[in-house]
Amino acid sequence: MINQTNEMLQIIIENIPQLVFWKDKNGVFMGCNKKFSDSLGLSCPEKIIGKTDYDLTDEENANFFTEIDKKVINDNKAIYQNRRSYKNSNDEPLWFNINKVPLHDNSGNIIGVLGTMENITEQINLENKLRNNNIKYKLLIESTNTAYIILNEKTEIMETNDIFLKLLGADSLYFCLGKPLSLWIAPKYNIKFTKAFNDLLNGNPINDLELHLITEKNNFVYVSLHANIIENGSIKIFCLVRNISTRKANESKIFIRDQKKRDKLKQNIFALRNEIKEQIKSF
Repeated sequence: MINQTNEMLQIIIENIPQLVFWKDKNGVFMGCNKKFSDSLGLSCPEKIIGKTDYDLTDEENANFFTEIDKKVINDNKAIYQNRRSYKNSNDEPLWFNINKVPLHDNSGNIIGVLGTMENITEQINLENKLRNNNIKYKLLIESTNTAYIILNEKTEIMETNDIFLKLLGADSLYFCLGKPLSLWIAPKYNIKFTKAFNDLLNGNPINDLELHLITEKNNFVYVSLHANIIENGSIKIFCLVRNISTRKANESKIFIRDQKKRDKLKQNIFALRNEIKEQIKSF
């Protein structure tokens, strides 16, 4: 029964996607799975027994791993999600997520450290690509003199640029950081705003949502919002804010001018009708 259990443990260790290894309290390797020995260029897992990190990697990395092992043993506490990079044979960086937990005997005494490593190079490369794309996107938006804000799913402001802060008359990001955008929406647009963002969370982008923002000095700014969801581990909403106050003011002037023309035309028509009626009466 014990042999069957040991065989099953060995099968599990060899088939999980992570690199697995274990050491004694002095940092000497007692074993590992084949994935870990392969990553070091060893012909089999047994070749690692009796070696230390200083036999397998450069001094900087060996010192790093030794310090982590000491902390795990001294604190009797696991350390998770520790990222570390290496260079492969082509001098390309490989990233690993490292977890280490203390090993105990049946009496509860610490006898060593169990470690796992997961290759997260693809994830890191994707994060870097997204970060670079975000930087390029922000630079592009800044060059167009357009305000933007990044919101979470509660529409709380997580990030913005100086153009949006100037729009509100705010001195710094801390004026609005962590606060819901709805605080600056004029009350008469609350229902319209809430519906649009609920629709957005259901997959419908916001295009040209027109409403009033209330500035720090309680003035109104007419803006148009365009928003869509971006995801990088959690839901974020990227929102462009365009000041359309001038456009709306011009539209209002045109409307008033046209209205005056229509009113004058109506007056002329009314006067003409009266004149015709008078002429008819005179016959």
